[in-house]
Amino acid sequence: MTARPNAAANRRGIAAMSLAMASFVTNDSLVKAVSESLPSAQLIFLRGLFATALLLAVAQTTGARPAPGCGHRPHRPCRHQ
Repeated sequence: MTARPNAAANRRGIAAMSLAMASFVTNDSLVKAVSESLPSAQLIFLRGLFATALLLAVAQTTGARPAPGCGHRPHRPCRHQ
């Protein structure tokens, strides 16, 4: 027998997928709008820069990345006050 999935976990998964799809649509729309005025190389660089900043912010928020200055490994979140 398998355990029934947790409803709260399902809702978090649905919300995460919806947010991811909205992010892709927003990214595509912004790239298409800005591509008329920026060179391709600059557009790709800026998109990568913003994606990296967003990814680091999400990793910090979810505990996948320890706080700066914290000597702990990622699987042991730092508990700074």
